[in-house]
Amino acid sequence: MHDKTVYHIVKQTIPATKDESSSRKAAMASADTAAVAGAAVAGVAIHDFNRIIDTANDDTRTITAWNLAETAVEFRPDFPAETLTTGEVIRRMKDTAWQQANPDHPISYMAQAIEAFRRLVRSIKEKRPLVAFPRGRSTAYLVMGGDQANGRRLLQRAGFSHEEIEVICREVYGR
Repeated sequence: MHDKTVYHIVKQTIPATKDESSSRKAAMASADTAAVAGAAVAGVAIHDFNRIIDTANDDTRTITAWNLAETAVEFRPDFPAETLTTGEVIRRMKDTAWQQANPDHPISYMAQAIEAFRRLVRSIKEKRPLVAFPRGRSTAYLVMGGDQANGRRLLQRAGFSHEEIEVICREVYGR
């Protein structure tokens, strides 16, 4: 018997993001991105991420969708009392060897959360968004700047006319 993998979608709709740049900036500034980074530090596995520019209505919007795998997370919050100077906190935040030697220390968790957030922001910058074009009961998701031939096939299957396909391709692929 094959066990099913369970996934959780963390999804946020960001209004008035009509282009890739505003969509990317909004996703990077999103509280969801920081929350997903924190979850990743706690051990939650990030399966995938998509930024979808939704063109279904006149108010174009971005939907960020983080796909998180069901993961068993164990917290060990029983930290011993400790008094540190600001300088020592900063030193430990920068010292990866110390963090690796003390992985369950709150400073290590903070440093890991910051690094996880940086990785997520890099992935948001690097991964091209999908652009959604609904038609009836189906939606064509095209990768902005991606494979135009594949995009044309998807649009044809979704029932778009030749003229509509040309307009969409100019918008998505700039050609």
